[in-house]
Amino acid sequence: MRAPSNHQRAQKRFGWLKEKRWIGAVLGVILAMVDISIAQTIGLAFDVNGRDAMVYVFVYLASTFGVAGFLFGYILEIRKREKASAALIQSQFSWIQNARQRLSRNEKLAALGQLAATISHEVRNPLAIIRSATQNLSEMFTEDQKDAKANTRFILEEIDRLTRVTASILSFAKPLTIVRKPVNIDLLLERTHLLANAFLDDHELALQKPPAPSPVDVWLDEDLTCQLLLGLIANAAAASPSGESILLDAHVENDTIEFSVIDHGKGVSDELKTRIFEPFFSTTKEGTGLGLPIIKKIVDAHNGDIRISKTRSGGACFTVSLPYVFSEKAVA
Repeated sequence: MRAPSNHQRAQKRFGWLKEKRWIGAVLGVILAMVDISIAQTIGLAFDVNGRDAMVYVFVYLASTFGVAGFLFGYILEIRKREKASAALIQSQFSWIQNARQRLSRNEKLAALGQLAATISHEVRNPLAIIRSATQNLSEMFTEDQKDAKANTRFILEEIDRLTRVTASILSFAKPLTIVRKPVNIDLLLERTHLLANAFLDDHELALQKPPAPSPVDVWLDEDLTCQLLLGLIANAAAASPSGESILLDAHVENDTIEFSVIDHGKGVSDELKTRIFEPFFSTTKEGTGLGLPIIKKIVDAHNGDIRISKTRSGGACFTVSLPYVFSEKAVA
C-alpha cells in the first residue's frame, strides 16, 4: 500500500481550515489579540482587586469573538449549501425535462416511422401511377381545350406537392447514417451554390458566397452537409423578398467549423425559435413543417449545434457548428 505524501498528510491535518466556521473562529481569536495589543499599546490596564486581569480579558474577548466568528461562518456554510442544493435540484429538474422531451420526441419519431412505412407502400406508388396517367391525358388534349389542360396541370401540381410531402416524411423518419470523408470546404460551398441557383432564380434572389476560410479538408458527410445547407438556403429564400440576396458563409471557430446562412426577411421571434424545429410545424400554408426538423436531425447526427440570431437589418442568421475534424483517426 502506498504511503500518503506530505501534501496529503498536510491536507488531512489542516483540512478543517477550509470550513468557514473554523475560519471565522480563528479570525475572531485574532481580532481579540489585535484588540488586546492595541489596548496595551495605548496604555490601557485591566485590574480586578488590584491584580492584572489582562489575561482574563483576552480569554473573554477571544471566546466571544471566536464563538461569534464560528456562528457567522456556520451561517455562511449553510447558505452556500442551500445554494448548491438549489443549483443541483435545478440541474436535475432541467435534465428530467430534457429527458421527457427526448422521450416524447422519440415516441413521435417511432409513430412517424410507422406512418412513413405506410405512406411508402400505400401512397407513393399510386401517386406515381396517377401522375403518369394524368400526364398522358394532358398530352391528348388539343390547344383549344384550355380548361382541360389547365385542370390536368393543376392535378399534376398537386400530385407533385403530395410527392414532396411524402418524400419529406420518409426522409425525416429514415435513420441517418453518417459517412465521413475528407471534404474541401471551398468545393462544398461551390457545389451548394450551383445547386441553390436553380430555385433561387425562381425567387429572383442571389446567393453571396465569400471565400472559404482556408483550403483545408475536414471529415464530414458531404451529401448530408450539402443537404443541410440547401435546406437553410431554401428556408432563407422563403423568408426573403424578391431582389434581395442571401449570404452563405463558413469560418473556423475554436474546434468547429461554422456555416452561416443570412437572409433579409423579418427574422425569427423568440416564440418561434422554440417551435420551428418541431416536426410538422410551419408558418406557411405551403410548407410541410419538416424542412428545419430534417436540418436539425442532420446537425445532431454530426454532434453539432444550430443557433438562430437576428441581424442588424432585422433578418435571420442560422449558424450551424460542426466538429472540426482533420483526419480519419480523429473521427474514430
